[in-house]
Amino acid sequence: MLAAMFINFPYPHERSNVLFENETMNFLALIPLVLLIVGVVILIQAFNKYKVRMILLILIISSFVPSLTILGVQHTVASGIYAVSYDKENSECSYEMIDSTTLETECELNFENHSQEEVDFELEFQPERYEGFPVDVFTLLNKAGPHHISLEAGEKETIWVKEMFSLPSRTDHFGGQSSLMDVNIKSGERERRL
Repeated sequence: MLAAMFINFPYPHERSNVLFENETMNFLALIPLVLLIVGVVILIQAFNKYKVRMILLILIISSFVPSLTILGVQHTVASGIYAVSYDKENSECSYEMIDSTTLETECELNFENHSQEEVDFELEFQPERYEGFPVDVFTLLNKAGPHHISLEAGEKETIWVKEMFSLPSRTDHFGGQSSLMDVNIKSGERERRL
């Protein structure tokens, strides 16, 4: 079971083992799941009493230990971009056609630097995987970059990325919002996928 938690540990990249990506199944992502199930079965067979309590305890531990460990590492020993957390749930991008060839985008991204030193990094958006969008907004935002971000020691900040794009051809009215965006942060040779 420890092997399952270690293999599926979401640090330094948040999305390390995704079961389904781009509508295809990633069979390597099944390994932690199989290891967890085998570990639970072996532990249940080892205990004659309290089987239900053991299952619940195992599920609680395997759910919370990785995220609590990450918080502990980021607050104590991590430095540089490894001490930066991204609040994906409270970040969003909106985009709206101003006219038939101009797209305005505005992204609100929440980051926190848990280290005691200033951190400088570049932000890159991971392209959306949705088909049918007339414009790939996040690819356009990456072409407008790089987006340089600097966070002071212990700083929690909302970063705004605003861009206007002239599109090469007329596009039907297009607009909307995206949330739970995946981003990459880079500093020198170091990179994290969040």
